[in-house]
Amino acid sequence: MVITIDLDHQNDIHPPNKIDVGERLALWPLTKVYSRKIRFSEPMYRSIKIDTKVIHVEFNQVHKGLMAGKATVGKVTEVKNGILNGFEITGKDRLWHRANAIIDGKKVTVKSDAVRNPVAVRYACHPQKTKDFAWNLHDRAGLLASPFCSDLNLMPYSPQLNLPRK
Repeated sequence: MVITIDLDHQNDIHPPNKIDVGERLALWPLTKVYSRKIRFSEPMYRSIKIDTKVIHVEFNQVHKGLMAGKATVGKVTEVKNGILNGFEITGKDRLWHRANAIIDGKKVTVKSDAVRNPVAVRYACHPQKTKDFAWNLHDRAGLLASPFCSDLNLMPYSPQLNLPRK
């Protein structure tokens, strides 16, 4: 699997940026077939821990920690004190709200003033990124984190129902 949600292709099955897609696809065989010592898998959601008003998200496949990154063709650079985009949380009411997310080593802590008792978190779960912000959670190898929802029962298959509240 290759994550391409950070590439600006606006639902086009043939994205114009073939360089990044090709380089990401090449990482797996370079590592598994040719024994190159490079990172080939992006950060993947592992679990959450709910602590009163915040959710702590843990990831697998994290190389030397997480970062807010800015992607350009062939390169990802760290944005110091960068805001993480694309995180939302919900309570028992099943209404998703944009959330503040802070990196803590290999974990992300997520909270929103609009949700007093969170039950689930999701990242990058919209049909396409908005022009206001891009998904930007990367590991230090520059690989973009995979989209996820911590409770798929709270993720209806309807783009209109999945839109965040302001």
